[in-house]
Formats: sequence, C-alpha cells, structure tokens
Amino acid sequence: MRRIKRWGYRLLWLLPVGLVLWLGIHVTRHAPPDPIPPAQKSKRFGLSEEKRREVFEDIAEWDARWRRWAKQEFPNSKWSREDHYHNLLRMHVEKLIDRHELNYAVIYLIYDEGIRQRWPTPEGDPLRPTTVPLEPPPP
Repeated sequence: MRRIKRWGYRLLWLLPVGLVLWLGIHVTRHAPPDPIPPAQKSKRFGLSEEKRREVFEDIAEWDARWRRWAKQEFPNSKWSREDHYHNLLRMHVEKLIDRHELNYAVIYLIYDEGIRQRWPTPEGDPLRPTTVPLEPPPP
C-alpha cells in the first residue's frame, strides 16, 4: 500500500510538468507575424508615402488636444502628463489598427517617421519631439 501511495504522489508531480511542457510546445509552434516589407524606392512598411502621411495626420490632428487634456489632468507633474498623453495616443492607435488595417509596430513607425521628417500637422506645424525627465509621481 505504501508503494502505491508513493508512486501516486510521484505521478501527481508529473501532471503539472507535462502540462507546462505541452503549453511550451503549443505556444512556440505558432507562426511568427508577417515581417514588415523592406523599403522600396517609393514605399516603406509596404505603404506609399501618401498612405503613411494619412496615418500620421490621423494621429497628429489629435496631438494638441491630448496635450491640453493631459495638462488639465496633471497640472503639477510633467511625468504624469506625458504618461497620460501616451496613454491617449495608445488608445487612438488601437482605433487606427482597424481603420487602416495595420499593426501597432507599423503605426508607431509611421508616427516616428512623421516626427523625424517634420511632416506638417493639419495645423501646418510639425510635431515637436519632447522628452520629459523621469520624475515619477510621489507615492
């Protein structure tokens, strides 16, 4: 009887180990996402410059508004203000994923390209890249 109990406990340990192994194999067998197409003469990320500018303008038209809202929410904390702004940006990017049928990476790459290339916003001025020093809010 003791042998049965001892082997029973050992077999119970094998169950979670087997489950972890099965999950590991299952997760690693999924195909990776499609790679971003290489840049061509008139295309980046598989999109024409016209399409990339359209995506950028979808973000840029909200920039000033988001910065105002963030400043109203966090008037005394630049760090929290920037954090709130980027949260608003992230929520908007989620909408753009469906609208333009693109993924997060491509949308953020287009946003980065627009800032670096100083593409004009709908107001006519380029977006100003800013970096706020890391100053977490007090607990």
